[in-house]
Amino acid sequence: MDIGTVVFFGALVALVVLVIGIYNKLVTLKNRYVNGFSQIEVQLKRRYDLIPNLVETAKGYLSHERETLEAVISARNQALAGLQAAAADPSNAGAIQELASAEGALHAEPNEVALLQGVAATLDCPLPPTLARSGTHPPVPVQQR
Repeated sequence: MDIGTVVFFGALVALVVLVIGIYNKLVTLKNRYVNGFSQIEVQLKRRYDLIPNLVETAKGYLSHERETLEAVISARNQALAGLQAAAADPSNAGAIQELASAEGALHAEPNEVALLQGVAATLDCPLPPTLARSGTHPPVPVQQR
């Protein structure tokens, strides 16, 4: 074989290796693109699925707030009546007991609190931390050459 043929086959092999490298890089970029958009789709679906739960929680919270307001008004009236009874007769132990029992326990439901925290986390963070660190969103975009 003469030197021209060796150079030709060497250039041909180098060209094939270059084409394979470019193809692999394009496939990698395409996979990143598809993966990024699928993660965005998952987040949008998660937000879409949270809307009915948020509406139900808001309805539950309105009911809870109504019950809480009624309980507060009742406790205030009971405390006021107990205070008036205790002021009228300080030696009456029943009036003091009524005044002490006017304090109630008001709290939100744990399921509602957990759902609201989940909604807040979904709306505040564009991607959960595990997805944000997954390497599918590189900090520096790929430079064009």
